[in-house]
Amino acid sequence: MFHFCLKLKNNKTMETTKETFAIDKFIQRLRDAQVEIEEFRVQLALGKAEAKDKFEELKHFLQKFIVEVENYFYQAGVLDADKKLNLQKAIDELKVQLNIGIADAKDMYAEQKKNIEKYLNEIETLIASDERVLEMKEKVLSEFEKAKIKLEILQLQFSLGKLEVKDEIHKYSKEVSQTIEDIESVLKSKSDDYTAKFENVQSELRKAYIHIKKAFAV
Repeated sequence: MFHFCLKLKNNKTMETTKETFAIDKFIQRLRDAQVEIEEFRVQLALGKAEAKDKFEELKHFLQKFIVEVENYFYQAGVLDADKKLNLQKAIDELKVQLNIGIADAKDMYAEQKKNIEKYLNEIETLIASDERVLEMKEKVLSEFEKAKIKLEILQLQFSLGKLEVKDEIHKYSKEVSQTIEDIESVLKSKSDDYTAKFENVQSELRKAYIHIKKAFAV
């Protein structure tokens, strides 16, 4: 009986450690995103980078990342035939949009932005419908949300010609940090199966990105 109880305790400890590690990794991803997006906006606001160049840089990243997504979800074998076909269509369409030439005018940018976001959302929906591969879905959602916020920042730059460095950003940045800390507390206070469900993680992740968008896409 003692050995049986010890085994149960050890298993529980391993699960808790695994859970804590997953949450820590999730929170670190959010903190890294906050820093990355803040730097992205400041570079544009201070004139250290042009909008068209940052847009091409973002598209180049998405071109590489979407290949990683494509390879993973085909090799993992977690999608049924219909979802796999629809995912491939959405990925192919996104690749087309990402290969369109440089946008150097507001109208050209707005059209490309709309189409890129459309297929990012389609891909996100398709992979979220599967209950498995939580970590990869979390990574995809995070990278896509970062990309969409950067697209919003670029939209402002194209529209205004030059972004302002606003004092409010520092206040919002502190609010984002507090939001991330609150999310960490929520995740660590829930039962073990909480972070095993993508819809729960997805909800917390979206909450964080809403605050990040408010902080930097203004």
